[in-house]
Amino acid sequence: MASDEETYEAAILFWTNKAHQAPEGATLAERLGLRMPRNNPRGFRASIKYPMRRLVITGGDVPENFYLFFGVDADAGSLANIHAETRREVLLMASVQHGSPHDMMRGLYDEGCPEFSPRPAGRAEKEELQRIINSSAKYVDLLGASG
Repeated sequence: MASDEETYEAAILFWTNKAHQAPEGATLAERLGLRMPRNNPRGFRASIKYPMRRLVITGGDVPENFYLFFGVDADAGSLANIHAETRREVLLMASVQHGSPHDMMRGLYDEGCPEFSPRPAGRAEKEELQRIINSSAKYVDLLGASG
């Protein structure tokens, strides 16, 4: 069985070097407004985060699309963590302040994104998102009280 690091490296290599060769992968990328790296291992387009974020934003984060882009299931190794982190980021987007570091990253990764239609958060995700929002609100309140 492959380690998390091996799975991650295999997914990057697949995304960078092979996903664009399959007509189904190229068609999906075009539909999502993704510019595929096409054997170029440099830049943000060669990272897993770029296609993962686009899949989550458009509600296309389903096993068949993970196979098209990464050659493995998103539940495999470290991809599961990247998928969960990306879902949290995307589902929290509505509460992000304009001009924040997250907002700037969104501009880079989300350029050309056709629509914002992530799959709805499940119960556990909703609870986690609420904890994050509550924690952030407490932090903002603390900053306001000390200023």
